[in-house]
Order: sequence, then structure tokens, then C-alpha cells
Amino acid sequence: MQERIAKQLTRDRATAMHQPHYSMVAYPWSTKYQNSNQWAIELLAAALAPEGAITSREMAQAWLKQSGFAPTTLHLGPSPAWAGA
Repeated sequence: MQERIAKQLTRDRATAMHQPHYSMVAYPWSTKYQNSNQWAIELLAAALAPEGAITSREMAQAWLKQSGFAPTTLHLGPSPAWAGA
């Protein structure tokens, strides 16, 4: 798996999976914006799929959906550092 990921990083695929419009709260299936996890997950999809099958974010997201990937909601409370303030 490491070799497959490394291959993706040395190709234009790493750039193809990058969306310069960042949003921390981007919808997981958004292609207009990208959050910090999407690039990694979409690049991983390109590495897991058959060689050359994924060349865009849209293709990566379609492959993830077809493979059963389902994003979850992370519920965060106040930081313990702030609790005593």
C-alpha cells in the first residue's frame, strides 16, 4: 500500500486531487471546496483503485461512494484547556 500511495505522490495525481479553495467545514462530497481530510482520502482512493482508474477528484469521490465509504460527523465539545478559564 505504501508503494501505491508513493506512486500517486510522484505523479500529477497528487496535484489533481488538490483543490486550492479550502474550507474547514467543506461538505465531504464537495468538489468546489476541500477540507483537510479530503485530499488525503481522495489520494488514497486513487492508490486503492486499479491503476489509472482515477484521475480526478470527481472520479475519486465516485469510487469512494461505490466502495461504501461514508463520512461521519465529528462532534467536538469545549477544549479542556478552556474549561477552567
